[in-house]
Amino acid sequence: MKTLDELIMLAEEKGLKVVETPLQSVSGILADRTIFLDPSLSNREMRCVLAEEIGHYMTGGGDTVRSKNPSNIRWTEGRAMKVAMELLLDWHKAVQLFCQGLSVADVAEHFDVPVHFMEAAVKRWGFYG
Repeated sequence: MKTLDELIMLAEEKGLKVVETPLQSVSGILADRTIFLDPSLSNREMRCVLAEEIGHYMTGGGDTVRSKNPSNIRWTEGRAMKVAMELLLDWHKAVQLFCQGLSVADVAEHFDVPVHFMEAAVKRWGFYG
Protein backbone atom coordinates (compact mmCIF):
# COMPACT_ATOMS: atom_id res chain seq x y z
CA MET A 1 0.00 0.00 0.00
CA LYS A 2 1.95 2.98 -1.28
CA THR A 3 1.42 6.56 -0.21
CA LEU A 4 1.19 9.41 -2.70
CA ASP A 5 4.78 10.41 -1.91
CA GLU A 6 5.98 6.84 -2.41
CA LEU A 7 4.18 6.67 -5.76
CA ILE A 8 5.80 9.93 -6.85
CA MET A 9 9.21 8.56 -5.87
CA LEU A 10 8.48 5.34 -7.78
CA ALA A 11 7.56 7.32 -10.87
CA GLU A 12 10.75 9.37 -10.57
CA GLU A 13 12.83 6.20 -10.12
CA LYS A 14 11.41 5.04 -13.45
CA GLY A 15 12.45 8.30 -15.09
CA LEU A 16 8.98 9.83 -15.10
CA LYS A 17 8.08 13.36 -14.09
CA VAL A 18 4.85 14.01 -12.17
CA VAL A 19 3.15 17.36 -12.81
CA GLU A 20 -0.11 18.69 -11.42
CA THR A 21 -2.03 20.74 -13.96
CA PRO A 22 -5.72 21.34 -14.63
CA LEU A 23 -7.01 18.77 -17.12
CA GLN A 24 -10.21 18.56 -19.07
CA SER A 25 -12.13 15.29 -19.43
CA VAL A 26 -9.44 13.12 -17.76
CA SER A 27 -7.98 12.91 -14.27
CA GLY A 28 -4.50 11.97 -15.40
CA ILE A 29 -2.51 11.18 -18.50
CA LEU A 30 0.94 9.87 -19.40
CA ALA A 31 2.68 11.69 -22.24
CA ASP A 32 6.36 11.98 -23.11
CA ARG A 33 7.53 10.41 -19.82
CA THR A 34 5.44 12.90 -17.85
CA ILE A 35 2.39 12.03 -15.79
CA PHE A 36 -0.05 14.91 -15.67
CA LEU A 37 -2.50 14.86 -12.75
CA ASP A 38 -5.47 17.15 -12.18
CA PRO A 39 -4.81 19.04 -8.92
CA SER A 40 -8.54 19.11 -8.11
CA LEU A 41 -8.38 15.39 -7.24
CA SER A 42 -8.48 14.33 -3.61
CA ASN A 43 -5.34 12.67 -2.26
CA ARG A 44 -7.19 9.35 -2.36
CA GLU A 45 -8.17 9.79 -6.03
CA MET A 46 -4.73 11.13 -6.97
CA ARG A 47 -3.06 7.99 -5.58
CA CYS A 48 -5.26 5.80 -7.77
CA VAL A 49 -4.80 7.88 -10.92
CA LEU A 50 -1.03 8.12 -10.41
CA ALA A 51 -0.77 4.36 -9.77
CA GLU A 52 -2.73 3.65 -12.95
CA GLU A 53 -0.58 6.01 -15.03
CA ILE A 54 2.54 4.31 -13.64
CA GLY A 55 0.83 1.07 -14.69
CA HIS A 56 0.46 2.39 -18.23
CA TYR A 57 4.18 3.14 -18.30
CA MET A 58 5.18 -0.22 -16.77
CA THR A 59 3.02 -2.23 -19.18
CA GLY A 60 3.92 -0.23 -22.26
CA GLY A 61 0.34 0.99 -22.57
CA GLY A 62 -0.15 3.26 -25.52
CA ASP A 63 -2.22 6.37 -25.99
CA THR A 64 -5.70 5.05 -25.25
CA VAL A 65 -7.22 8.52 -25.58
CA ARG A 66 -6.79 8.46 -29.35
CA SER A 67 -7.38 4.76 -29.86
CA LYS A 68 -10.32 3.80 -32.05
CA ASN A 69 -10.43 0.15 -30.96
CA PRO A 70 -12.60 -0.34 -27.84
CA SER A 71 -11.21 -3.81 -27.09
CA ASN A 72 -7.65 -2.42 -27.23
CA ILE A 73 -8.63 0.37 -24.82
CA ARG A 74 -10.18 -2.13 -22.37
CA TRP A 75 -7.13 -4.41 -22.58
CA THR A 76 -4.65 -1.56 -22.05
CA GLU A 77 -6.68 -0.04 -19.22
CA GLY A 78 -7.05 -3.46 -17.60
CA ARG A 79 -3.29 -4.04 -17.59
CA ALA A 80 -2.65 -0.60 -16.08
CA MET A 81 -5.38 -1.13 -13.48
CA LYS A 82 -3.82 -4.45 -12.46
CA VAL A 83 -0.54 -2.65 -11.71
CA ALA A 84 -2.41 0.07 -9.81
CA MET A 85 -4.15 -2.56 -7.68
CA GLU A 86 -0.82 -4.23 -6.92
CA LEU A 87 0.63 -0.88 -5.84
CA LEU A 88 -2.32 0.16 -3.66
CA LEU A 89 -3.97 -2.99 -2.34
CA ASP A 90 -2.99 -6.15 -0.51
CA TRP A 91 -5.14 -9.01 -1.79
CA HIS A 92 -4.52 -11.20 1.25
CA LYS A 93 -5.45 -8.42 3.66
CA ALA A 94 -8.56 -7.64 1.60
CA VAL A 95 -9.66 -11.28 1.85
CA GLN A 96 -9.16 -11.18 5.63
CA LEU A 97 -11.21 -8.00 5.90
CA PHE A 98 -14.04 -9.38 3.78
CA CYS A 99 -14.02 -12.60 5.83
CA GLN A 100 -14.45 -10.44 8.94
CA GLY A 101 -17.65 -9.12 7.38
CA LEU A 102 -16.43 -5.69 6.27
CA SER A 103 -18.20 -4.06 3.34
CA VAL A 104 -16.54 -2.94 0.13
CA ALA A 105 -16.74 0.65 1.41
CA ASP A 106 -15.04 -0.36 4.68
CA VAL A 107 -12.25 -2.17 2.86
CA ALA A 108 -11.82 0.81 0.52
CA GLU A 109 -11.49 3.02 3.59
CA HIS A 110 -8.87 0.66 5.05
CA PHE A 111 -6.75 0.94 1.89
CA ASP A 112 -7.54 4.66 1.45
CA VAL A 113 -8.91 4.23 -2.06
CA PRO A 114 -12.24 5.36 -3.53
CA VAL A 115 -15.08 2.85 -3.34
CA HIS A 116 -15.24 2.60 -7.15
CA PHE A 117 -11.56 1.53 -7.20
CA MET A 118 -12.20 -1.14 -4.56
CA GLU A 119 -15.30 -2.31 -6.45
CA ALA A 120 -13.19 -2.70 -9.60
CA ALA A 121 -10.63 -4.73 -7.63
CA VAL A 122 -13.34 -6.94 -6.13
CA LYS A 123 -14.77 -7.59 -9.58
CA ARG A 124 -11.32 -8.27 -11.07
CA TRP A 125 -10.45 -10.65 -8.23
CA GLY A 126 -13.75 -12.45 -8.75
CA PHE A 127 -15.10 -11.89 -5.24
CA TYR A 128 -18.52 -10.88 -6.61
CA GLY A 129 -20.26 -11.30 -9.98
